[in-house]
Amino acid sequence: MESKSENISQTNKETVNQNLEETVIFTEAVKIKGKENILTVGLAGLKVFQKSKEASAITFKWPDVLCIQPPQKCSETVLQYIHHKANNTLLIKTLQIQEISEQCVHLINQQIAASGRPKKLFVVINPFGGAGKGLQIYHEEAEPLFKVAGIETTVIVTERSKHATQIGESTDFSHYDGIVVVGGDGLYQELLHGLTLQEQKKSGINYDNPDTDLVKLNVPPIGIIPAGTGNGTTKYYNAGGFGAKTSVLNIIRGEQHRASVFGVYCNNKLFSISHLFVAYGMCGDLMKWAEELRWMKKWRYYYVILGQFLSGKRYFEAEVQYRPFVAGSGGGVSSSLSDWINLEPAVQHCYSIYAFPYEFVDTENKKYLDPFGQCCQLVVSSGCSQLSTVKSMVAVSKTSSPGNMEVVNNVKEFKVRLQRENATNPRTEREAKNMELEKLIIIDGELLSLDSKEFSVRLQTSFVPVFGTASDA
Repeated sequence: MESKSENISQTNKETVNQNLEETVIFTEAVKIKGKENILTVGLAGLKVFQKSKEASAITFKWPDVLCIQPPQKCSETVLQYIHHKANNTLLIKTLQIQEISEQCVHLINQQIAASGRPKKLFVVINPFGGAGKGLQIYHEEAEPLFKVAGIETTVIVTERSKHATQIGESTDFSHYDGIVVVGGDGLYQELLHGLTLQEQKKSGINYDNPDTDLVKLNVPPIGIIPAGTGNGTTKYYNAGGFGAKTSVLNIIRGEQHRASVFGVYCNNKLFSISHLFVAYGMCGDLMKWAEELRWMKKWRYYYVILGQFLSGKRYFEAEVQYRPFVAGSGGGVSSSLSDWINLEPAVQHCYSIYAFPYEFVDTENKKYLDPFGQCCQLVVSSGCSQLSTVKSMVAVSKTSSPGNMEVVNNVKEFKVRLQRENATNPRTEREAKNMELEKLIIIDGELLSLDSKEFSVRLQTSFVPVFGTASDA
């Protein structure tokens, strides 16, 4: 229960914020489309309205004001601003203003500079991922907007696999206001793994201990410009808004949040960092098959999903345990963990296990996955159809739990112990194939091989600062 002093403090904070939003530092008469208007420059943003019609004013908060360009060959000054669509996609729009003074333009530029926008970015581009358009997307979509916003950039193009991990582990980012990756989920995962290693080594943390909370990253916020085969994370970080331009504009806006990630452990080592999802079973089977059909490009995914449905499920036995998230007193986050809970029955006969490092939020208005939450959702599929499992992964916030799919919410940590045979001499070709598939795990869309029959996954909350926007409940 909130105390009286906490209520007063919150009320005072809201009053201060309201006063800041209403504070006007400059006002002048201008013309828009030949009609007389009033333009006010405030601490929170700009406001434009016709005389005696302030109730219908157009308001631009400072993070959404891209730039103001003084008149060149015409008498109009162009204000470029960021427009938010209902689905959180961002666009650029312009407003032509006539008879605006140099003093007003100067004040607007001062407020833009003080709005928290990044001024210097470190950019990592994968030129090979997806359709190989990383450089093209950066030069056509991002670079021009960064220049308009007055942002300096240092650009590094990756040359080999795991190059981004080396960059993340060895680079000093303290002189930058942000880090930008131009690529897919794999490039972000590589960079994130390198940044994690650098931070833990610097702090003297035994990062291979699965019972240890990793030290949260003390780095500039990271922005992702989608240019890969899989670009799922950027959509979650941008509250459903998608596309390169939306990502670039959210970076320019400078809004920051701290996202949660998974630490994945195997054989008493930090196996990987995951920012999107961890999956075992069916997803590994699909990805292995897709890797063998790369010549089909994006069509291979449709082919392998259809082929998987026709060929049937590959079941496996596993013990699954989890620890639920425990809230501290007063709604705070407790650093302690509850005891392990066995998912019943003790040995699961299933074909798919997966989890996102995001909190499942169910409100009266909508359901969604929050990448900035405090717990995650664990899903174990046993008797339901493969189509239901695929649907639950693609639209997890929209699909209810089908039969024979165990969905556990409010999870902080889980581990899987596989009950596979230690056979070294498979008797049939099918047995040999199954033995190979049983070693595979999918992390953020990348196919990796386990070297143990047991792996554990621990949620590291508020771990990495990112550019983005929070979803409105």
